[in-house]
Amino acid sequence: MTNTYEIRTIHDILKVVNQSNKDCFLTDFSNWLSIQLLLQEQLKGFDSNLLNFKLPEYFNWIDDGKNTINLSFQVNEMPKKAEGKGK
Repeated sequence: MTNTYEIRTIHDILKVVNQSNKDCFLTDFSNWLSIQLLLQEQLKGFDSNLLNFKLPEYFNWIDDGKNTINLSFQVNEMPKKAEGKGK
């Protein structure tokens, strides 16, 4: 059975990580963190009014030993230009 954990604090980590899954957790967390930092860096130049990027509040860790990451994105409709303005 695969267990999924919501990691919000150091205490959450200590509740679920042990000697047998520590290396897997560290690899998964390191990969997730690298992606988050890359996204932040890449999105710096975008207009924050058009881009609704929110930093994650937690890390969902699936203790399955696979070292894979699943990312989800939500794309919202672009705002329409106000009618009668501009060309």
